[in-house]
Amino acid sequence: MEGFYWFRISVIATMFFGGLYVLSPSVLQESAEDRLAKATSQVDSKQDLAGPDLTLQFEVEGDAATMMAAVNERLALAGVAARARINGEGDFRVHLDAGTRKENVRKVLKPQGVLRVMALADPEESAEVEDWTSWIGALVPLPGDLPDDAVGVVEEDQTLKIEGEGAREGQYLLLDGIVVARVAAGGTLERPSPWSNETRAVLLGGGWPGALSEVEAAQKEEQEVAVAEQEETVIVPPWYEGLLPDTAINLGLDLQGGIDLTLQVGLDEAIIGQASRDATYLRGKAQTDERAFELVRGDRNAPTIWVTTDEELSGVQDYLNENMRFYVYEATEGNRHGFTMQSDRQEEVRKQVVEQVLETLRKRVDETGVKEPSIVKKGGGSINVQLPGMTDYQQAVDALGTTAVLEFRLHDGQFDDALREQMLRAAEGALPEEQYLDDDTLNDWLWTTRRLDEDRRLGWLYQELPDGSLERDYPLVLFNEIMLTGNDVNNASVQWDQNNQPNVSLEFKPRGARVFCDVTTEHVREQFAIMLDGQVRSAPSIREPICGGAASIEMGAALDATKEAQTLALVLRTGSLDAPVVISQVRQVGASLGQDSIRKGGTATLVGGAIVLLFMLLWYRSAGLIADTALVVNVVMVLALLALFGATLTLPGIAGIALTIGMAVDANIIIYERIREELKLGVSPRKAVDVGFEKAMVAVLDANITTAIAGVVLYSYGTGPIKGFAVTLLVGIVTTLVTALFV
Repeated sequence: MEGFYWFRISVIATMFFGGLYVLSPSVLQESAEDRLAKATSQVDSKQDLAGPDLTLQFEVEGDAATMMAAVNERLALAGVAARARINGEGDFRVHLDAGTRKENVRKVLKPQGVLRVMALADPEESAEVEDWTSWIGALVPLPGDLPDDAVGVVEEDQTLKIEGEGAREGQYLLLDGIVVARVAAGGTLERPSPWSNETRAVLLGGGWPGALSEVEAAQKEEQEVAVAEQEETVIVPPWYEGLLPDTAINLGLDLQGGIDLTLQVGLDEAIIGQASRDATYLRGKAQTDERAFELVRGDRNAPTIWVTTDEELSGVQDYLNENMRFYVYEATEGNRHGFTMQSDRQEEVRKQVVEQVLETLRKRVDETGVKEPSIVKKGGGSINVQLPGMTDYQQAVDALGTTAVLEFRLHDGQFDDALREQMLRAAEGALPEEQYLDDDTLNDWLWTTRRLDEDRRLGWLYQELPDGSLERDYPLVLFNEIMLTGNDVNNASVQWDQNNQPNVSLEFKPRGARVFCDVTTEHVREQFAIMLDGQVRSAPSIREPICGGAASIEMGAALDATKEAQTLALVLRTGSLDAPVVISQVRQVGASLGQDSIRKGGTATLVGGAIVLLFMLLWYRSAGLIADTALVVNVVMVLALLALFGATLTLPGIAGIALTIGMAVDANIIIYERIREELKLGVSPRKAVDVGFEKAMVAVLDANITTAIAGVVLYSYGTGPIKGFAVTLLVGIVTTLVTALFV
């Protein structure tokens, strides 16, 4: 019996100190990046958008609230997605929405907005509107009928006018000492070029009600100081650092920060895309069956297949009913017959597309290495993606938001270059610029005007500009038939050529390798266009048959070719999306929220735990001290198991730990009260303890098993915070049983 006693003590000590060892990386080991992130959270604890990259800090001389209102008004007038909020110190920060450039905010807020109206010193001097920007003449202030502080600008019928009656025709408006417009009849402001959004916002918003200046590099200095202070306080000896296990508690999005994305799946586009793929299948089937169909193609704006043929409509209907039973006859235009996808099939496609996008996004997120991501459907084609610990939201947007529709098409080398240029000149003259620059709209116009056969399409090689945008480089006439797609790709990786330039190496699936071999064998010395998301990435010439099941995509003149190649390889490796995905909201959750949540949640748990420990000690005396020891071991084991198995701790998870403390004490109370009942009956202490544990065990197990069933249900059907709570609840039940019945 004595040996079992010491065995029990040694096991308890092993659990306790082993748990502390497993938890030591989470407590002691901090990298430089961790300290910098924590410093950032301390500096930016008052902002609701994360990171210094999305904020600008300003100092104000004057009333901060009045200045903040003026800043927000000017930003709104300029259409800049940013807003100002006051800090506790009386200054304020401008918070930028994701995608807003700091330069745009500075351009709007930099002008002081001081307006003056002045006249020519020699009234006989005048200048045409086209000339006054280069030469005006000597200007003098107006007479006292329009003082400087009374100058204002208003907008009437999309025209800017001087506010007040003092300004007269032929005078000039100055902004911060620079002439920006001439006063015409009725106070209308004239200028030789359209108003920019920034200038218009300054004129309408007026000048600042005080002095405004940006605080540059202040945050960086504060972060460096905070990191230096932490380096002084967090000291981990190098020899001990090497002994630490590779375990740490993973923190959820609400604790460590990260990126929260809301994606909207283009369901209508998905249905139209499915109709286009069905049209491709039908075209190949008709050729195999030797049907006299001149052309089969999908409608770009509706889930409709158009069949051009001289056959009788009844025969065409019978053929489609046999091979495309989800389509019903819609209309006839000459020798073209339209068949539209049934509504039931459309609803089925919507569900399938959302599931396919969800699965593809999971694969892409797994490839990024983000721990414990959350990817859930929200309804209406929306998907929420939470990426804890990820700081580069642009990388997330590039990886998740790329449709990655890969297509291989043959180039029509026999098409006359002069005819192609003639088509483009006609389209440029007939279409508005934004429509001419849209490839799909341009091709639709070419087909509608019969300038291009519907079995061909115009594709463009694009080049990347210094600002990151893409510009058309060279047009190519391609055959409309898609020879291969991204679904034929088995693997993709980044490789470097002999010039140390990155490219994406493709490995085809068996069917894709066979088709690629056949195409390259039949079309030697022709160009094979590789299109990604409708843009021609490269159009290499086929020099010889390629039958090894591999190909490569060159990155061309991309500014960051390596990053682009890595992103492209990722999305091709994980699969393309059957529908376009639009990122409707990007929210970067700062570590400041996490540190604050950890501190408050930890404080609440410690206070609650201390009260429980004190109660047990006062009510049960020495037995309460034993229960308190078991409770401490219980909490250590919960945290150690979370770290050991790589579980994610969320804010609801902290609540689950607090609940575990109460549940653990509940088990001790049941056992102790049973022992007290036995002692009142005159049973010896040793016998009372044995009977108390024996008879109370059923009640303890029953209570914890029923709670565990609820936890399993929460984990199985819950998402996000609910799942985090269920994890700590289930782990806490296991440790409670061990500590209550063994420790």
